[in-house]
Amino acid sequence: MGSASQSDEPSRTPELARHLRAGTGVSLVAVLAIVPFLGKAFHIDDALYLAVARQILREPLDPFGAEVLWEKRPESLFDADFNPPLWNYMMAAVLAVTGEPTIETTPDGETEFGTPRYRVQSPRTPEIALHLVEGAFVAAAIAGMYVLGRRFVRWPLAATALVALSPAMLPGMNVMLEGPVMAFWIWGVWCHLRAIDRDDVRWAWASGALAALGVMTKYTSGVVILLLAFESLRRRHLRSLWFLAAPAAALALWSLHNWLVYERLHVLVILSRAQTGEHRPVGIQLSESAGRVFAVVRAVGAISALALPVGWIVGRRFGTWSVLFLITASAGVGFAGEWDMRRRLDDRGQKLQEPGRIHAVMFGSLGGVALGGLASALVVGRRTRTSTWVGQDSLLTTWLAAIVLFAIFGVPFLAVRHLLPAMPPLVWLVLRELEATAPAGRAATREAWVVWLTVLISSACGFLVAKADYDFAHWYRHMAVNRAAHTVAVGRMSNVEVWFTGHWGWAYYAERVGMKPFVPGRTTMRAGDLLLMPLIQTWENIPEEFRSHVQGRMQTIKPRPLLKRQTGIAAIDRWVDLMLNSVRSISTEVHYYSGGTLNLPWQFSRKPLDDFAVIEVIKDVTADE
Repeated sequence: MGSASQSDEPSRTPELARHLRAGTGVSLVAVLAIVPFLGKAFHIDDALYLAVARQILREPLDPFGAEVLWEKRPESLFDADFNPPLWNYMMAAVLAVTGEPTIETTPDGETEFGTPRYRVQSPRTPEIALHLVEGAFVAAAIAGMYVLGRRFVRWPLAATALVALSPAMLPGMNVMLEGPVMAFWIWGVWCHLRAIDRDDVRWAWASGALAALGVMTKYTSGVVILLLAFESLRRRHLRSLWFLAAPAAALALWSLHNWLVYERLHVLVILSRAQTGEHRPVGIQLSESAGRVFAVVRAVGAISALALPVGWIVGRRFGTWSVLFLITASAGVGFAGEWDMRRRLDDRGQKLQEPGRIHAVMFGSLGGVALGGLASALVVGRRTRTSTWVGQDSLLTTWLAAIVLFAIFGVPFLAVRHLLPAMPPLVWLVLRELEATAPAGRAATREAWVVWLTVLISSACGFLVAKADYDFAHWYRHMAVNRAAHTVAVGRMSNVEVWFTGHWGWAYYAERVGMKPFVPGRTTMRAGDLLLMPLIQTWENIPEEFRSHVQGRMQTIKPRPLLKRQTGIAAIDRWVDLMLNSVRSISTEVHYYSGGTLNLPWQFSRKPLDDFAVIEVIKDVTADE
């Protein structure tokens, strides 16, 4: 027995080393995706989810029972939040321990002009704690992408990095839904495939539990339920359809709760806002759907570097002339998408500026190469594949097509995060085709170089866009905490109120420091009050009838470059500043989080982050004016 055990040891050593390398690689990807963003300010929809979590702490069984100023007018959380509240309950559990961010101002002497000086303290514990919880789900999603990716490709670690460190996922490291939803999706698919492979219904129940968690985090997770049911039917494994019981029960119980508490069903909120996000039901519009086709192609070009390996695939499989034809056809798609975007903006009295036009053509062309070349390779390559290979292709293509079609026809507005669940199958399909181009009997050395070069390009763009988005979030927090908090403290001494317009993280922190939201028809402002208004991210400008009541803009507050480090060598400092401050994720022309048919996810730009106008009230403004 002892000799047998010793003889088995050498065979286990390479496998153990392989697992250690894989674990180290996956851990490194997770650390790179999570740790740099633990201190990110609350951003975009974080503020809405925090409002629901705050209401849960007040009334645990009534998550949507409060009112919130989310868009242009106050509305109930029931109507403002399109998603079920599972993630909000998790956030509430954290906030019950840490509390929400507090901003304390204490007197700290006087300025040279004799005005009081204040010192502001604002611990970052709640932000870090919630980002840690989000990061745990992101880490689970990354581990799941690696484990599931081993089933499909020979480069699972590279495939994982191509999603986790790309502009598709990395900039969105907020405390929104994408981390939990991706974790539930990926591991749900893994459990379901295991249930079919092993003919074990227990894995189907695990898959159902994860699907239920997914659909109670985001209603659009219903797409993965349809995907798993289709896979069960395709493989004629009806026992695995028992997974449907858990999400069906979860939705039924949640709907019963809605009817008893709110007398209407919350799931109908998103169904009534298809493609528009408006409160009134409009439904699917052909013109909007056509524009979204171009927007999806542009988004793929902007959030992935897959045009590089797909170009290699087409060249190896069909020859150089095929690559030239693909590039030409894709350029045509890019120009057509740019024309469509320009036409839509013209209809709204807006203009697509020259840098945006160039980016629209570039991203559309890159997306056309990635999607068009992959489609060509899949259609032609099916004829020579084994049934197992074709079966796996069917699962991935169905997964990819389901997300893309839902993004085109179903979501209230198109954003990068709505395409994120499509990225794993897209990456796996590309890498499978790349592996198939390697000469028979030879290691895919050149193909491996293509893969890792793609990872390098994708990750570099991902970190640049993520850094730009971090700057936007930080700038709004900085304006509220480090600038407006002093003004609010001074104003209290002379009974002066400080009001604000705006949205997202800026509005959240502005309220935390004691500013009040300006709402036409509800707000009463007095002479001497001040109004702070971000010039880009604001829902409501001053109405025309109020113009005579205000003095006009005082000196505009302009952002400084953030996170800049000085080396003392001018040439190096200029180069670093150019590299790190030349990407924008949100401005008047680019929207990572919304506006797919009218804007770009990101672009290279030196445009400032967002100026703030300071407006002084010189005559009382009452709510009935």
